[in-house]
Amino acid sequence: MQPPSDNQAEQPTLPAYVDPRESRLEPFAERITQMRVKRYPYRAIAEDLSGRGIAISWQGIRKFCLARKIHKGQRTFATVAPAEAMPESSTEEVDPRKVEIAERVKARVAKKRAAKRFQYSDEEKPIRTWKDET
Repeated sequence: MQPPSDNQAEQPTLPAYVDPRESRLEPFAERITQMRVKRYPYRAIAEDLSGRGIAISWQGIRKFCLARKIHKGQRTFATVAPAEAMPESSTEEVDPRKVEIAERVKARVAKKRAAKRFQYSDEEKPIRTWKDET
């Protein structure tokens, strides 16, 4: 194999590939999420980004947030750990409000799973419908 000649070594490198479908707001996704959690409106986020050199309308911010399911005041369930998942030998203090919220969420989910839509107890009788009565 031949060593590269001087002409090959001086060739400019290609720029990094940029996916044309990727939003130009993607580098700011974390900041946009934080602002939406703090209940900032779309217009305030657009103004903040325009101060950073990104020209975008509030409708563009809205579409970006809808596509990524970023909601105003959104709280993630990752921050609320159920009581069983917390180690007992932990040296950190556990916020009792978070434990209470986790237990209420767990109870609500269990209640929904346990609820049955329809139960028919008398198997001897046929089910009567409004069509049978006419």
